[in-house]
Amino acid sequence: MTDIQYSTASFLHSALRSSEQLVYLTSATFGTDWEYTLHSHSFAEVFFVTSGEGIFCANDAEVPIHENSLVLINPGTPHTERSCGPVPLTYTIMGIDNLFFQFLDNVEFRFHAYALEEYGVTVIPIMNLMLEELQNRQQSSLQICQHYLSVFFLKVQRIIGDRLAL
Repeated sequence: MTDIQYSTASFLHSALRSSEQLVYLTSATFGTDWEYTLHSHSFAEVFFVTSGEGIFCANDAEVPIHENSLVLINPGTPHTERSCGPVPLTYTIMGIDNLFFQFLDNVEFRFHAYALEEYGVTVIPIMNLMLEELQNRQQSSLQICQHYLSVFFLKVQRIIGDRLAL
Protein backbone atom coordinates (compact mmCIF):
# COMPACT_ATOMS: atom_id res chain seq x y z
CA MET A 1 0.00 0.00 0.00
CA THR A 2 1.34 3.39 -0.92
CA ASP A 3 0.73 5.57 2.10
CA ILE A 4 1.43 9.21 2.93
CA GLN A 5 0.47 10.10 6.47
CA TYR A 6 0.94 13.30 8.41
CA SER A 7 0.17 12.90 12.08
CA THR A 8 -0.77 15.93 14.12
CA ALA A 9 -0.32 14.14 17.41
CA SER A 10 3.07 15.60 18.16
CA PHE A 11 2.67 19.28 17.42
CA LEU A 12 0.53 22.22 18.43
CA HIS A 13 -2.42 20.39 20.02
CA SER A 14 -2.41 22.86 22.89
CA ALA A 15 -3.20 25.65 20.43
CA LEU A 16 -6.56 24.16 19.43
CA ARG A 17 -9.74 25.91 20.49
CA SER A 18 -12.51 23.73 19.02
CA SER A 19 -13.63 20.47 20.57
CA GLU A 20 -13.07 18.41 17.41
CA GLN A 21 -9.41 17.66 16.85
CA LEU A 22 -7.78 16.42 13.70
CA VAL A 23 -5.82 13.31 14.73
CA TYR A 24 -4.39 12.47 11.31
CA LEU A 25 -4.79 12.98 7.61
CA THR A 26 -3.75 10.19 5.25
CA SER A 27 -3.64 9.85 1.49
CA ALA A 28 -3.31 6.26 0.32
CA THR A 29 -3.59 3.99 -2.70
CA PHE A 30 -4.83 0.45 -2.25
CA GLY A 31 -1.85 -1.62 -3.43
CA THR A 32 -1.59 -5.29 -4.28
CA ASP A 33 0.15 -5.84 -0.92
CA TRP A 34 -2.78 -4.44 1.10
CA GLU A 35 -4.56 -6.96 3.31
CA TYR A 36 -7.88 -5.58 4.42
CA THR A 37 -8.99 -6.42 7.95
CA LEU A 38 -11.81 -5.07 10.05
CA HIS A 39 -10.61 -2.50 12.54
CA SER A 40 -12.07 0.35 14.56
CA HIS A 41 -10.90 3.58 16.16
CA SER A 42 -11.76 5.61 19.25
CA PHE A 43 -12.36 8.60 16.95
CA ALA A 44 -14.47 9.32 13.86
CA GLU A 45 -13.11 8.90 10.35
CA VAL A 46 -13.89 10.70 7.13
CA PHE A 47 -13.05 8.60 4.07
CA PHE A 48 -13.10 10.24 0.63
CA VAL A 49 -12.37 8.30 -2.59
CA THR A 50 -10.29 10.34 -5.04
CA SER A 51 -10.06 7.64 -7.76
CA GLY A 52 -10.80 4.01 -8.47
CA GLU A 53 -13.58 1.91 -7.05
CA GLY A 54 -14.02 -0.56 -4.27
CA ILE A 55 -16.14 -1.85 -1.44
CA PHE A 56 -16.51 -0.30 2.01
CA CYS A 57 -17.33 -2.91 4.65
CA ALA A 58 -18.80 -2.21 8.09
CA ASN A 59 -21.40 -3.69 10.42
CA ASP A 60 -22.01 -6.69 8.13
CA ALA A 61 -22.73 -4.29 5.25
CA GLU A 62 -20.83 -3.95 1.99
CA VAL A 63 -21.27 -0.66 0.16
CA PRO A 64 -19.83 0.05 -3.31
CA ILE A 65 -17.62 3.13 -3.37
CA HIS A 66 -16.04 5.01 -6.26
CA GLU A 67 -14.50 8.35 -7.14
CA ASN A 68 -16.15 11.13 -5.10
CA SER A 69 -17.67 8.75 -2.54
CA LEU A 70 -17.65 10.15 0.99
CA VAL A 71 -17.92 7.74 3.91
CA LEU A 72 -18.46 9.08 7.42
CA ILE A 73 -17.60 6.56 10.14
CA ASN A 74 -18.46 6.94 13.82
CA PRO A 75 -16.02 5.97 16.57
CA GLY A 76 -15.96 2.29 17.47
CA THR A 77 -17.38 1.12 14.13
CA PRO A 78 -15.54 -1.95 12.78
CA HIS A 79 -14.76 -1.26 9.12
CA THR A 80 -12.41 -1.84 6.22
CA GLU A 81 -12.21 -1.19 2.51
CA ARG A 82 -10.99 -3.09 -0.50
CA SER A 83 -10.23 -2.15 -4.04
CA CYS A 84 -11.96 -3.71 -7.03
CA GLY A 85 -11.71 -2.77 -10.65
CA PRO A 86 -8.87 -1.88 -12.98
CA VAL A 87 -7.92 1.40 -11.24
CA PRO A 88 -6.66 0.99 -7.65
CA LEU A 89 -8.74 2.62 -4.94
CA THR A 90 -7.13 5.92 -3.91
CA TYR A 91 -8.50 7.85 -0.97
CA THR A 92 -7.93 10.42 1.72
CA ILE A 93 -8.83 9.67 5.33
CA MET A 94 -9.13 12.07 8.23
CA GLY A 95 -9.25 10.86 11.83
CA ILE A 96 -11.14 13.30 14.04
CA ASP A 97 -11.41 13.09 17.81
CA ASN A 98 -14.47 14.34 19.75
CA LEU A 99 -16.83 13.93 16.79
CA PHE A 100 -19.93 11.76 16.38
CA PHE A 101 -22.08 11.86 13.26
CA GLN A 102 -25.87 11.78 13.51
CA PHE A 103 -27.36 10.38 10.34
CA LEU A 104 -30.84 11.83 10.38
CA ASP A 105 -32.17 9.61 7.60
CA ASN A 106 -31.29 6.52 9.67
CA VAL A 107 -30.30 7.09 13.29
CA GLU A 108 -29.17 3.47 13.71
CA PHE A 109 -26.34 3.80 11.18
CA ARG A 110 -22.79 3.85 12.55
CA PHE A 111 -21.51 4.93 9.15
CA HIS A 112 -22.96 6.38 5.99
CA ALA A 113 -21.71 6.58 2.40
CA TYR A 114 -22.62 9.49 0.14
CA ALA A 115 -22.04 9.79 -3.61
CA LEU A 116 -20.92 13.41 -3.97
CA GLU A 117 -20.35 13.06 -7.73
CA GLU A 118 -19.95 16.61 -9.08
CA TYR A 119 -19.17 17.96 -5.59
CA GLY A 120 -15.72 16.37 -5.48
CA VAL A 121 -14.36 19.60 -6.93
CA THR A 122 -15.68 21.32 -3.80
CA VAL A 123 -14.15 19.10 -1.12
CA ILE A 124 -10.95 17.74 -2.72
CA PRO A 125 -9.17 21.13 -2.76
CA ILE A 126 -9.86 21.58 0.96
CA MET A 127 -8.35 18.19 1.77
CA ASN A 128 -5.36 18.94 -0.47
CA LEU A 129 -4.77 22.24 1.32
CA MET A 130 -4.83 20.37 4.63
CA LEU A 131 -2.36 17.76 3.34
CA GLU A 132 -0.06 20.53 2.14
CA GLU A 133 -0.21 22.32 5.50
CA LEU A 134 0.58 19.17 7.45
CA GLN A 135 3.33 18.16 5.07
CA ASN A 136 5.08 21.54 5.33
CA ARG A 137 4.53 21.94 9.09
CA GLN A 138 4.95 25.66 9.07
CA GLN A 139 3.94 27.96 11.90
CA SER A 140 0.22 27.62 12.73
CA SER A 141 -0.25 24.65 10.33
CA LEU A 142 -2.46 22.70 12.70
CA GLN A 143 -4.60 25.73 13.50
CA ILE A 144 -5.05 26.37 9.79
CA CYS A 145 -6.01 22.71 9.28
CA GLN A 146 -8.58 22.98 12.06
CA HIS A 147 -10.16 25.91 10.20
CA TYR A 148 -10.06 23.99 6.92
CA LEU A 149 -11.74 21.10 8.75
CA SER A 150 -14.56 23.42 9.77
CA VAL A 151 -14.90 24.65 6.20
CA PHE A 152 -14.86 21.03 4.96
CA PHE A 153 -17.77 20.07 7.21
CA LEU A 154 -19.72 23.21 6.38
CA LYS A 155 -19.36 22.39 2.68
CA VAL A 156 -20.33 18.74 3.27
CA GLN A 157 -23.38 19.76 5.28
CA ARG A 158 -24.38 22.15 2.51
CA ILE A 159 -24.09 19.33 -0.05
CA ILE A 160 -25.77 16.60 2.02
CA GLY A 161 -28.41 18.89 3.53
CA ASP A 162 -30.48 17.97 6.51
CA ARG A 163 -29.54 14.27 6.41
CA LEU A 164 -26.50 14.87 8.65
CA ALA A 165 -25.94 16.59 11.97
CA LEU A 166 -22.55 17.06 13.58
